[in-house]
Amino acid sequence: MVKNIAVMGSCLTRDNFNSKFNRNYKLFFKVVAGTHQTSMLSLMSDPINFLENENLETFRDFDKWQLRQELNKEFLSLLTTQDVDYLILDSWVELYYNVIKLGDDNFISNNPKFKDLKFFKDKQSKISMVQDTDEYLNLWKKKVDLFFKYLQEYAPNIQVILNQSRFSDTMEDGTTMTDYRKIRKFMTVDVNKLNSLWDMLDDYIINNYDVLVINMKEKEYFLDRHHPWGPFYVHYTKPFYDDFLHQLIKIDEKQTLSKITELRNRVIGLEKNISSLEYQLENAQHSNIFTRMKRHKKS
Repeated sequence: MVKNIAVMGSCLTRDNFNSKFNRNYKLFFKVVAGTHQTSMLSLMSDPINFLENENLETFRDFDKWQLRQELNKEFLSLLTTQDVDYLILDSWVELYYNVIKLGDDNFISNNPKFKDLKFFKDKQSKISMVQDTDEYLNLWKKKVDLFFKYLQEYAPNIQVILNQSRFSDTMEDGTTMTDYRKIRKFMTVDVNKLNSLWDMLDDYIINNYDVLVINMKEKEYFLDRHHPWGPFYVHYTKPFYDDFLHQLIKIDEKQTLSKITELRNRVIGLEKNISSLEYQLENAQHSNIFTRMKRHKKS
């Protein structure tokens, strides 16, 4: 049976449900809802009217969708209407982008794709997990709590799966992403620091909420110089995507077996109750009161 998937995170999660990386994933899973590179701080903030006066001529359709769902928070409503079995999330965006503070505990992800839009240019107050760790972490925890409270109230049957992936710096040929980006004068990052901060985010979710985990930290995976989206700190070679899908299939098999066992135990419980009731009825029929009633009718 094909299971419905919702994806909240980055390409680390989304790409696993792309035929370029996992050719046969549709045999097992169907993506019915998604949000891309949206911070938890943004998702659990108030919706914002679409930017009608902004020039979006240079935006691809995907970019327009990404901007729309960033603003209107439609992902939350999709979780309640699309019969989602599993919600898979990762926290990459919290580490690589900052957020813009809009005031009154409202935020929006500061995605570079939107940097030329007037709405984003006009906002000056920014918070970063890397630069403002304590402040960001406290705000993020509050939004995470709101998110899981929302799920419990409006979509309690969704099983959340945490994608524990990490940044890497090593390509398959032994070169590093940092050197690759330095040569091209691209921004580099401290992979170890980002991964340490990522541990803090994942640990909070795991320690406070009932989530399953796809652990992509157990093995070393190499970055792909020829990745379809280009070389990057989280763009891996094929084994990464193979292992992710295999872990998810195993999780689904275990969950399905657990549900079957639960249903079987319910049926057994009902059968025992029925048997007990039949036994009690039979005893009642042969009790003294029934015997006396029969004798009274005969007399």
